[in-house]
Amino acid sequence: MKELIRTYLNLLQNSRRFLKQSCQIEVVLHLNDKMHQHKIDVRNEQLKQAEQLRICEGLAAIEVIYQGTQLKAYHAFDISDHRYLPKYFVGWMGNQKVDKDYFISHLEPELRKIAKPCLNCVIFPGLFV
Repeated sequence: MKELIRTYLNLLQNSRRFLKQSCQIEVVLHLNDKMHQHKIDVRNEQLKQAEQLRICEGLAAIEVIYQGTQLKAYHAFDISDHRYLPKYFVGWMGNQKVDKDYFISHLEPELRKIAKPCLNCVIFPGLFV
C-alpha cells in the first residue's frame, strides 16, 4: 500500500510543480474494508494518512482527474492478505470509456497543453518538454 500511495503522492507533487495552477491533477483513493465494513475516501495530500491503514481484505480504487482536460483514470485493486492486486483500469476521455493503452497514448498531448512553460525538463516519465 505504501508504494502505491507514494507513487500517487509523487504524481501530485509533479502536478504542482509542472502543471498550470488551474490544471492540477486530483487523486482520490476509495477504500472498502470488508473485514470491518468501512468505506474510506481520501483525496490529494490526505493520501499520506491512508499509508498507515492495515486493510486485510477489501477493495481499493484510485481515481485520477486531470483538471483542464477531459481525461479521467480509474484503477481498481483487490486487497487480499494486505496485498493490492490490480483488478482493472478504465480511462475516460469525456464521455468515452477507453482502455489503458489508448488512454496512455492520448495522455501526452493533453499534458503538453496544460504544462507550465519550462526549459528542458521531464514532467512525467517519458514526457520531455
